[in-house]
Amino acid sequence: MKSGRLNIMLFIAVTPSRSHYMDFVQIWPIPYTIPFYVRRGEEDRLKNYEDFYQLNVGVVNGYSYFEKFDNDERINKTVVLREDQLPKMLSAGRIDAYIGFNIGHEKLEQEFPKITTAPYTHKFSETALLAISQASPLSNHLPKLKMVIHNMIDDGSLDKIWYDNLQGYTPPYYYESNNGVEPDKAPGKDARSHGP
Repeated sequence: MKSGRLNIMLFIAVTPSRSHYMDFVQIWPIPYTIPFYVRRGEEDRLKNYEDFYQLNVGVVNGYSYFEKFDNDERINKTVVLREDQLPKMLSAGRIDAYIGFNIGHEKLEQEFPKITTAPYTHKFSETALLAISQASPLSNHLPKLKMVIHNMIDDGSLDKIWYDNLQGYTPPYYYESNNGVEPDKAPGKDARSHGP
């Protein structure tokens, strides 16, 4: 994205450093919290942020979780390429905790009975529906792309992309173009209402 070799990314965390080389379409504060996973019986090892300093924490290469954690060099982090590697590593005792996004709680507990959520949690970073590289020719078409992305929300296309990649999570976007409802007043968590 920085060099322009990639044009667009979907559902990307908004960080100050990324703002230097990306433009964002529809930024919103996600109302969800980041789940942290530990082994059953070891929940007390992660009750507050400072506990990270005593743990080996699994993270995915290139993911942005929240600014303090992302930039904290005192935390011992084990970096992997795919999130589905992390529950296996935690179950095997190769890491002490990890941050999960894309594997639903029920599915995780069925496949990995040794794993549970930690008492500590944190809000997601602000996220954008779409990020466009400022080095891409597409950056000149930002208003048109904004219109297209809102049309994709309206016709359900974005739902398909979301559920194909983030099963088990309700889309956090909402219909601001149709009814003017503000994010914190949007209707419930039904996928078609796009409530937070």
